[in-house]
Amino acid sequence: MLGEINELVKQASFDSEDDREEALFVRKHSTEVIQLWKAHQLRSVRQDESKQHFLQQLDTSSVFITQDWAMKFMPRKYRESQADWFGKRGISWHISVAVRRQNNHLHSQGFVHIIQNCNQGSKAVVSIMEHVLVTLKKEHPEIVKARFRQDNSGCYHSTVTIASVPVLERESGIVIADIDFSEPQGGKGPADRMAATIKGHIRRNVNEGNDVTNAKEMEKAILSHGGLQGIRVCVVEFLGEPIDNLPTPKITGISKLNNFKFCPGGVRAWQPFGIGLGKYLNLFRYIFQIKC
Repeated sequence: MLGEINELVKQASFDSEDDREEALFVRKHSTEVIQLWKAHQLRSVRQDESKQHFLQQLDTSSVFITQDWAMKFMPRKYRESQADWFGKRGISWHISVAVRRQNNHLHSQGFVHIIQNCNQGSKAVVSIMEHVLVTLKKEHPEIVKARFRQDNSGCYHSTVTIASVPVLERESGIVIADIDFSEPQGGKGPADRMAATIKGHIRRNVNEGNDVTNAKEMEKAILSHGGLQGIRVCVVEFLGEPIDNLPTPKITGISKLNNFKFCPGGVRAWQPFGIGLGKYLNLFRYIFQIKC
């Protein structure tokens, strides 16, 4: 088919040879873009199958957690001058949505972490993961297994996050069975929906004459009028990377590995969900290189 299109372009009439070359280039570029789009759609469908697979396996002793950094919240005042509008510094906030099955129904719980000063790095993500797991275990001791779904940003899709799993399991008492990374622009629906609901609640609070200019005021706005059902808030003043000169360990080709299934002492990773036997990685060679 592509060969036929090339022949048609070559046989067509053009005002100049430059126009012919441009037509051939546009044809070639368009073909590459379409193929990349089709590959993206195929990967998205495949990665969504992992989410459906885990949701079907949920029970009272397991939990499925979707995580995402929401877009930084821009401080807002009820009455704002033009000078206040410029030079704003956004407030970092992170959303975790935990889902588990009870009485054959899915129940969700949202965790919102608001950080006044945060660089949104991998170790900040690990700290949030630990807090979520510890809280769930404390309130629901029957939970023994967790699965995470995160996006492809560097703070999630990193060696630090993967190698920190044994530490998270030891601190929380919950076994992390899998960590999956969604295809870009897909897979974070629960977190995005929760962020939209929270933003609407904050806007209503601002319209009532209140200011939201820092993490504490943002927490107060979310909890106003009894808060939002199924959503809890935690405020942190600072959450960042420790200052050290230790080299950061690297898992070769981790950006192409999207599904990680943990086993004693190691992890098996796949590029697309459920295709092939996967690649086994020994976690012990990475754990002791990370300063937690």
